[in-house]
Amino acid sequence: MKLKDRIRSIWQNNYKAYGYPRITMALQSLGIKIGAKRVFRLMREMGIHSLMNRRFKKPGTHVDYSQRPNFVKRYPEASVWRTDITYLELRPSTWVYLSSVYEPRAHRVLAFKISRQMDAKLVVNTLNQALENFKKPDFIHSDMGS
Repeated sequence: MKLKDRIRSIWQNNYKAYGYPRITMALQSLGIKIGAKRVFRLMREMGIHSLMNRRFKKPGTHVDYSQRPNFVKRYPEASVWRTDITYLELRPSTWVYLSSVYEPRAHRVLAFKISRQMDAKLVVNTLNQALENFKKPDFIHSDMGS
């Protein structure tokens, strides 16, 4: 079997999702000594490429405030709630935000809310839900990312 035929076969057998890096690894696992640049060139000559889009990359956050003191380390016996927001992809290009309040000593999530927008209302509603059901902590700790 010719090299171009093997490349096309691997590409088709993997739903046309493999690009040159994965095809290179597949060929190498078959014992064929070949580099990624050559596979890239041959695929370009054949007019094939991965049909997958690049994955979403979360934008970074820029912190322009001075570092706050860490009261959690300073007062180890204090009760602390930790808060965070994370991104969840429900289906391609559909993202939601999950806000949660976690109690580390009990190892449990006290409250959570999901929203299509990351705003103060999401966080306030999550904290209010936790405060309705649990005793107020000494400190609420957040990484203050976004």
